[in-house]
Amino acid sequence: MTPACRHRKQSYGIIEHQIALEEQLRVAESRRDAAFVAFRPLKELVDYMTKVDRLLKIITELQKLKLSLDSNEKQLLEKHHEWERHQRSVMEVIVPYSKSWNLRFTEKVQSKLSRELRDMIYV
Repeated sequence: MTPACRHRKQSYGIIEHQIALEEQLRVAESRRDAAFVAFRPLKELVDYMTKVDRLLKIITELQKLKLSLDSNEKQLLEKHHEWERHQRSVMEVIVPYSKSWNLRFTEKVQSKLSRELRDMIYV
């Protein structure tokens, strides 16, 4: 083989190698572009999922607060019913006591005061 042929063969080999490298570069760039395009929706999905997680935490906190309010409402109703029972029992004692006290007071007023003074009280 002549030196010119060898040189031409080497040049073709270099050109073929350069073409192969350029093809590999185009494939890598297209993969990179595809990955970037694929990554962008993935990033949006991650952002969306982060927002969903925050909303789920807020919903969980609201559910805990609702349970707490329900519990407090139940306790309040129990206390109110207890107060009503207590109020009824107090009234059952106070009404007869008041009647008795008023009757004794009226008897004392009638026994101690003269007719004219009693008439002034009742008018």
